Amino acid sequence: MADYRQSIPMSDPAIAGAFDRTRGDAPAAPKRRTVGGTIVTVVATLAIVGAVGLALKAPAVFGYKADLGVAQAHELQPSPIDPSWIISGDPEFNMTVFERSSFWATSSGIWECIGPGKFVWHYTVDEDIYILDGSAEIEYMGKTITLHPGESTRFVAGTSATWVVEDHIRKTFRIQNPGRIVKALRMVSDSIGL
Repeated sequence: MADYRQSIPMSDPAIAGAFDRTRGDAPAAPKRRTVGGTIVTVVATLAIVGAVGLALKAPAVFGYKADLGVAQAHELQPSPIDPSWIISGDPEFNMTVFERSSFWATSSGIWECIGPGKFVWHYTVDEDIYILDGSAEIEYMGKTITLHPGESTRFVAGTSATWVVEDHIRKTFRIQNPGRIVKALRMVSDSIGL
């Protein structure tokens, strides 16, 4: 293979010097990253991400007192579920949300089902409930429980429960999105049997 430098006239000192690495104006060696410089970059990036996250959740930090001491009316509104979740009956669903927090990724409210009906609920968020009125038989994670007024239970994202409501049930709920990291850690925990 021929040397391509042979075809270039070397009479021009700039061209000739481009191929001569012994000259003083050779290109500088690439900069090496130090551990300290990498740590500074990571800390600065985390600070920026944290600041952006705080700005997005500003209502939880600034102006959080705006709705305190104010009576707010909340009427239950129809809240139908995916028809494919209904196993039998013709249950009606109503709900109202009285609290939302984007900072904590939570919502709280009241939900009711007027039966009779049997349905499956697929949980995409964690949910804690407290029964106010009525009752339901719930099959969840291999167990069957019947909930009555004054009782509570919890469901987690990624699971399903089969509900049987003979007459009606009314509950308060608090749902929280556990986030991708917690969901991933739960999957790892389940896979190793913890």
